[in-house]
Amino acid sequence: MPSVKFKLTSTREHLQLAAAVEAAEIDKEYPAILERIEEEQNVQATRFITYAWQAEQQHRDLILQIKKAASWYFGMLVSKIEGSPTRYFVCQVCGSTVMELPGYHCPICDHPPEQYQEVPGFEDNTVKPVSPSGGILDQE
Repeated sequence: MPSVKFKLTSTREHLQLAAAVEAAEIDKEYPAILERIEEEQNVQATRFITYAWQAEQQHRDLILQIKKAASWYFGMLVSKIEGSPTRYFVCQVCGSTVMELPGYHCPICDHPPEQYQEVPGFEDNTVKPVSPSGGILDQE
């Protein structure tokens, strides 16, 4: 596979490119994969690919929010990001990514919120399991 080179441009253009790539995966790649494996009738494979697809759709929603904010308020967005870090939580079963833990279950796979782990911040490189209330759980 030939390497793809991108011209380094503005952050805004990088965000737009990322959104376009993400949308192409969601709209074309996942449906094609599901269609290819349909004849195998592997329920578990279909379920996990569907989870991944739904998580990607959720990611697209986050990217669209960022893209919209970047279009009008990029400077304000940067200061907000730098001034108060945003917390992200990822379901370890299906990849659902949310900014607040769900109350009772994951919106994609229905597993409990204990399946979510917080994405580490820039100053911290460890993933910490979290409780439904948002507190960090002891790993001992």
